[in-house]
Amino acid sequence: MNESTVESSTGVSVGLTEKRPIRVLHVDDDLGFLKVAKQCLEMQGRLQVDTARSEGAMEKMKQEAYDVIVADYQMLGKNGLEFLKELREKGNDTPFIIFTGKGREEVAIKALNLGADGYFSKHGEPETVYGELAHGIRQAVERKKADMKIWEREERLRAVFGSSPDAITVSDLHGNILDCNEAAWKMLGFSSKEEVIGKSSFDFIAKKDSQKALENLKKTLEQGTVRNLEYTLLNKDGGELWGELSTSIIKDSLGNSLGFVGIMRDITTRKKAEEALRKSEEKFRNLFDRANDAIMYLDSYERILDVNGRTVEMFGGTREELIGKHFAKTGIFSIKEIPMLMRNFADVLAGKKVNLNVSIKNKKGQEISLDCSASLVKTGEFAGMIVIARDVSESKKVEEEKGKLLHELRGRAKELACLCDISKLVEKPDVTLEEIVKETVNLLPPAWQYPDIACARIVIENQEFTTENFTETRWKQQADIKVLARKAGFVEVCYLEKGRRALKARFSKKKET
Repeated sequence: MNESTVESSTGVSVGLTEKRPIRVLHVDDDLGFLKVAKQCLEMQGRLQVDTARSEGAMEKMKQEAYDVIVADYQMLGKNGLEFLKELREKGNDTPFIIFTGKGREEVAIKALNLGADGYFSKHGEPETVYGELAHGIRQAVERKKADMKIWEREERLRAVFGSSPDAITVSDLHGNILDCNEAAWKMLGFSSKEEVIGKSSFDFIAKKDSQKALENLKKTLEQGTVRNLEYTLLNKDGGELWGELSTSIIKDSLGNSLGFVGIMRDITTRKKAEEALRKSEEKFRNLFDRANDAIMYLDSYERILDVNGRTVEMFGGTREELIGKHFAKTGIFSIKEIPMLMRNFADVLAGKKVNLNVSIKNKKGQEISLDCSASLVKTGEFAGMIVIARDVSESKKVEEEKGKLLHELRGRAKELACLCDISKLVEKPDVTLEEIVKETVNLLPPAWQYPDIACARIVIENQEFTTENFTETRWKQQADIKVLARKAGFVEVCYLEKGRRALKARFSKKKET
């Protein structure tokens, strides 16, 4: 059998097992009787008896721990009742049995009132007398054992009740508070539990939750327990706080309902944090959905988890056609660009921030140029990407047009410079036509797009004027020289290298004239 050890109020350990005998201290001033009684009791089995006279009993108990004390009523030093009273006043609650030959009813009543566990007479057949005494000893020890188990259980409950960080209340079937722990009265803003006891539990529940509380009270009676119910509570000053309540029914040994025990946790901080998070998420969702840029959220496998309205608009289809798909299977990216995009996404998952330009053809056939930025997003162990894309199609067109215009302006500037130099040359006094033509042929190549590989030739009235590097090639531009509507010769500019695209002739009809 398993050993059971209980702790007496004096700190003496009382171990009870089937193998270990019950230790008995028998106190009597008749030494001869003590000797006989010891033999008779030990013959009853599982009893180990020590003996002592009244004046030495206390000293004996200091040296040894006993499971039960058996004492005579009438002794020389002090009688059994005085001995019992002294023990109880010292806080010793070892089971105590009066075993006397001079029994009176009033003595037995007084002994029991003082806390004796039994009263037995020495008169009668020894077998019967000691059999009954041994039985009484065992009963007293078993009762003590049971009492100690109850005491230990109650002590554990008291420890939990007192040290719990959660508020605990005990109430009757009508919800009136019978007891509460320190956490309860502090949570409700009181200075002591006495201020709380006697009040109705419903006094601390906000009006908006009172009906819910009544319904859950009925549910507790039906089911025995309800858990994790959230209420808006009221403290002493009427201020609101959030609580999470679990309630169980308390029953007696016959199964009759006696009341409720409730455990309440203050979740005000958590609820405020949840509300702040909800507002933050709502704010983010509004910004997300109303953003002028397309925003996509992808997982580490490059599947689209979420998109905003602008993304759907650019896509030219529906949100459902995007969510859950690998980005490459949306049908809007060029096959040539997908490997490049996948390499960039791998860099993002490695922790790099990536900026790139991508062209797509959406579901409506529209070509859109996008400036994109992609960055890593981590939530716990989950890693993904957020991609923000801006439609730069219009601005790109503007830039292209601007580039073309600048290109044309630069060309026109060269041409104007060339014409200006020719004009200055013509205006020189005493200058001959031959000198004008010789100088002009060298002014032509700088007016072309690639002057470093350009050469020029002017043929007029069967005379030929060329730049030093002139070589006639297939990459040339030529214009006639006309005098009074008659062709007098031609002007020719050639590119010396293949592979550079020659621009169209830069001379306007006016210049040619």
